[in-house]
Amino acid sequence: QTQTCGHMQLLRNLLSQNKLFYMGHSAGAIMSGSNILTATFKCIDAFSIVTQPYNAPFLKLPPSCDETSDSSSFFVSDKNNLYKSRMQMLHLMNKYKAWRGYDVVMNVLIFPHYDSRPCFASFPQSAETYLSATNEEGEFYQLTGSLLVNDDTNDDDDDTNNRKEPRDVQQIRNETNTRQLPCYPIANGHAILFQCDALSKAVVGIEALSPEEEDGGVLHWDIYMPNVSCPNYEPYTHVAGRSCFAKGCFTKDDNTVAGDRLSDGCYKGGRICSRLDALGLPNVGSCDDVNGLFRSSL
Repeated sequence: QTQTCGHMQLLRNLLSQNKLFYMGHSAGAIMSGSNILTATFKCIDAFSIVTQPYNAPFLKLPPSCDETSDSSSFFVSDKNNLYKSRMQMLHLMNKYKAWRGYDVVMNVLIFPHYDSRPCFASFPQSAETYLSATNEEGEFYQLTGSLLVNDDTNDDDDDTNNRKEPRDVQQIRNETNTRQLPCYPIANGHAILFQCDALSKAVVGIEALSPEEEDGGVLHWDIYMPNVSCPNYEPYTHVAGRSCFAKGCFTKDDNTVAGDRLSDGCYKGGRICSRLDALGLPNVGSCDDVNGLFRSSL
């Protein structure tokens, strides 16, 4: 944030000046790579809406009118039907040939919302999903499909015995396994800056950015930053020249806890350490440090 404009407006200004290509978080970041297979980890199928229109000169996006007619009326009546919603997503993916990413950052994959907080509601659904789909070097290597649909539309949505991976998804997964693509985990609140090179098939440069708390430090890469609890965002903004989050934003928040970094136990979250080292990301240090929030002091 600057004294003249907030960070979102700053991004918009840089985009309009052709000084920045911003894919955003979540599925937007996934789309920046060579394919969007990592989206099937959690069936993410949305873009970063705020900044996406600014990328229109560089991208061919699905026609909004077709998207509306294809999906809006469907999800009103069948939004809770797992089989139908996944089949609808697959239909749109195939219709727009959307499995192919934009190659903005060449041969990399991105896994957003990495959440290694040591509880069942977080770790198995996020961190374990990433760890089981990558090798020790952080390269994509997913041996078992994760986007599964029933064979028969009449099957019970809760019946998992009859679900299979769609053939086209399986083909992309197997092909991607052979390419040894680095897959970067990003927890909420963190960011990676890639330097794109249209003439190269490798990532030219990487900078990892993490939230900082006043009088606290820089959050470890595996710390999942909490949602903003204050309705007017006062601890985060409203102070001219603020360069970090207000004191207590993380240290006094019950949901801001260290990720599991153990080599044994229920989750074995310490498996992330070799991946962070291999990918050039800030490591959490000792895997026995189960309580630390910050990797450096301010």
